[in-house]
Amino acid sequence: MNRYTGTPVSFLNLVFDAAATLLVLRFVFVLFGASTSNVFMEYLLTVTGPMVSPFAGIFPTVTIAGLSVEWPTLVALFVYEVVFTFFMRLLYAIAAPWSDETEKTHTSHHRHA
Repeated sequence: MNRYTGTPVSFLNLVFDAAATLLVLRFVFVLFGASTSNVFMEYLLTVTGPMVSPFAGIFPTVTIAGLSVEWPTLVALFVYEVVFTFFMRLLYAIAAPWSDETEKTHTSHHRHA
């Protein structure tokens, strides 16, 4: 299945995938101790900060063997995935009856023509 087909749903998939990619990058760079004074890291932290901030303080960032596990970023990824999946299924459930009706109307017009 092609996720990016030029439809509004495709746009939502693209936006979610971009946000998830940024969060994964943040997690990996923080995990390996990337310098926060680096321009790219500053940008990444600034862009993803609002997405992670609602989950700050739920679990502390833990350092194990020199690796910093930033739990709020993982929680954000999980929560946004669940919410996005629910929203998309709801959208498909709402749109399905209309698309079935449109398909029936479209097919019946071509049979009579």
